[in-house]
Amino acid sequence: MQPAPAVRPVRDLERIWRAPAITADRRRRWLAAAEVVTAVAFAADGRHPAAREAAALAAQLPACVDDPLPGDRLAGRWAQVPVGVSPEPGGFGWYADQSRLADLAAAAMANGEITEAGRWQAVAAAWRGRTTTDRIMAAQPAATLAMLPPGPGGDALPGAAFPLARLAGCQLDHHELLAGGLPGLRTRIAARRAAGGLDAEGMALCAAWEATVDAYAACLGDLAVRAAAAGNALVAADCRHLFDAAPATLAQAIQLLWLWDAGAGILNHGRIDDDLAPFLGDEREAEALLAEWWGLIAARATVFNGRVCLGGCGRRHPQAADRLARIALGVTAAHDEIEPQVSLRIADDQDPALLDAALDSLARGRTYPILYWDAQVVPHVAKAHGIGADEARRWLPYGCGETVIAGAGTASPNGIANAARILEEVLFGLPEGSRRAPVSADLATAPAFADAEALWAAYAARADAAMLALARWQAHTHAAAGAECRFLPLSLLTDDCLARGRAILGGGVRHHGGTMELYGLADAGDGFAALEAAVFSPGGCGLATLRRALLDDFAGHEVLRTRLRRAPAYGNDDVRADRWTRRVHAAFSNACRDHAAAAGLDHFLVVVINNWVNTVFGRRTGALPTGRGAGAPLANANNPCSGHDRQGPVALLRSLAGLERGIDAGCVQHLKLSRAWFAGDRAPLRALLGGYADAGGMQVMITASDPGELAAAMADPAAHGHLMVRVGGFSARFVDLPRDCQEEICARSLH
Repeated sequence: MQPAPAVRPVRDLERIWRAPAITADRRRRWLAAAEVVTAVAFAADGRHPAAREAAALAAQLPACVDDPLPGDRLAGRWAQVPVGVSPEPGGFGWYADQSRLADLAAAAMANGEITEAGRWQAVAAAWRGRTTTDRIMAAQPAATLAMLPPGPGGDALPGAAFPLARLAGCQLDHHELLAGGLPGLRTRIAARRAAGGLDAEGMALCAAWEATVDAYAACLGDLAVRAAAAGNALVAADCRHLFDAAPATLAQAIQLLWLWDAGAGILNHGRIDDDLAPFLGDEREAEALLAEWWGLIAARATVFNGRVCLGGCGRRHPQAADRLARIALGVTAAHDEIEPQVSLRIADDQDPALLDAALDSLARGRTYPILYWDAQVVPHVAKAHGIGADEARRWLPYGCGETVIAGAGTASPNGIANAARILEEVLFGLPEGSRRAPVSADLATAPAFADAEALWAAYAARADAAMLALARWQAHTHAAAGAECRFLPLSLLTDDCLARGRAILGGGVRHHGGTMELYGLADAGDGFAALEAAVFSPGGCGLATLRRALLDDFAGHEVLRTRLRRAPAYGNDDVRADRWTRRVHAAFSNACRDHAAAAGLDHFLVVVINNWVNTVFGRRTGALPTGRGAGAPLANANNPCSGHDRQGPVALLRSLAGLERGIDAGCVQHLKLSRAWFAGDRAPLRALLGGYADAGGMQVMITASDPGELAAAMADPAAHGHLMVRVGGFSARFVDLPRDCQEEICARSLH
């Protein structure tokens, strides 16, 4: 018997992002499923990978769902099994969460269940080195290895670019699922088989897709039995109905949508107002159902996901969808949790009262909805993704701000880059892929640059090399995962997988692309503005003096630091500073787009986002020419460096709206506003947001706050557990955040 595992160190944000609680009932369900999945995965029975995956899914689905309770109207308290197959939750492809497996073994041991502990340990041992991610990392192409060496990520070592392995952020158009239910899916599969032209892979996929539908039906049947045993006749009846019929009520439609998405590994749930509009009846019942669904999404605790979208152009049922959107916004205003992340797409042909409802929610201290303006976003998406305007109307936000074409595209962010670290590398002449901080010895070998343009040329070349490596990595992860995984529920509802007889990562998806997360945008842009103004200008300090100051973290160089801080800064509608940030953005964005085809992708796009990586990357980035000290957080997403915007909200929003359109997959903008903006006459707030949209603004995340309340929460967390803040691509209770993340949020300008 192996000894119990040592206590794991606490991760950043672990109080927010935590594994499902271990209960005796979950242990029982999870262990049975984990052993079946493990046996299926490694059986030497010659089965097609799709058949193997369908068999695993049949065991996995019911094990993820807790028993319905007597008062529930929806079944589906979801707790992901620690072993399975998934595009993202739990892991990528065939996954085994070794940390959770160790916790489960320890829990069994603590309860005296020695045999059970041994079974958990046997499952863990069977998977070591054999998951899809293990195989992806082991087969890393030589072309990416120099820039993306294996090992710890950005939270442990300095570096400019890091690889990730996942199929994240997929969103579905649920129309076909809800219109025909499970019987409709069976009919579509049979019709495709009857049409002919399928090769062996296509035929195997059709059989596996039928088995997938059967697995969902069996799960519904199991839930019906469990609901009846709990005395919940309504949930039992709905599950029995969905077993072999299309949904007929709103409750049944939500039930099927939620169960399908969760089982498919989908963490974001589409444009739900339009998907559910045909089922809308009594508004009070709809309000109660959405409130319960919001609770299920929050309890799943995906933190960075859990998105539902409302509004926008191109909906099939605009009037009914507006009604449902209004109800959903009211539920959101009353919902005191960090999920779901509700987004409102604003379009000319929708009810203008939806914006009023959105502002009501924000006024109550919610951080939702996130606002998007379709007049700006749709043409941006069409150009960036290389598609027509009609298809671009299917766009949805996911993750921290990326755009994806619902039910027709992939845009998984499988790489991250630190624009500020690249500037640090170029200034000191560190090699590509370096995982060390600059040292005094680098001063003797640091390259000479005659002016800011010469430094820029070296910077742009280094950025291009990093983007090429990440494009190749993106293609590698998808090809390697697609060779052994078919992601059956996701593929079945993704255009054009069924028509082509191919899975989503096997040539089936209509738009096969990826994204790359960029951090430190304004730090790099402001760094160049400061170099131009205080280093390379007449009377400037010169690079040798600057480099020494950076290595000393400005100790003894206070006069120079003050001069650097007085340089033009992004966020003030200052053309001198804004042009550098725009230039950095365009360099990374165009490099990604240029390398897509060579990597075999339809598109590869930058997304300027934040979760909390600006803080994590900041810890591993040295002092910068902006005057920022070593280890301090980097700028958040497309926002200015904290405190650098000094000219008010209009100037701030004009800077944010100024990035080049149509070359990226999205940028996150934050706006921290005093609650006074929401009190009384909201005409000034409407004018502010309208002017931003007219200037080209596409998206904004608003946090309403009062001066001093966040500092007070840091001093007395117990009295401020209610405060929710927008961190980046997710929200959190302020008191749950790490200290340096709290400090970064406090440092953002309050307008």
